[in-house]
Amino acid sequence: SEISQLVNLSKSYFSTSFRGITRLTFSHFLQAASLHAARELLIATNHPVYWIAEKCGFTDQRYFSKLFKEQTGLLPSEYRQRHAERA
Repeated sequence: SEISQLVNLSKSYFSTSFRGITRLTFSHFLQAASLHAARELLIATNHPVYWIAEKCGFTDQRYFSKLFKEQTGLLPSEYRQRHAERA
């Protein structure tokens, strides 16, 4: 709703247009962007997973970890460990 107001479009028109251009719903786009940021933070920092989840917009660490595993096949801690080994 906030984004559609900022660009001066109705919520439904914004949603339809966004999906037509990106082939993703806006919420899926935000989720993907948040998970991408989380992957980068897991590799670049030693902050705990709960901190990274919160900084990337997730209020529930368990949900974040579940979603992260669905998208990457690894838990956040496993992802960090695997990518730390490559560095």
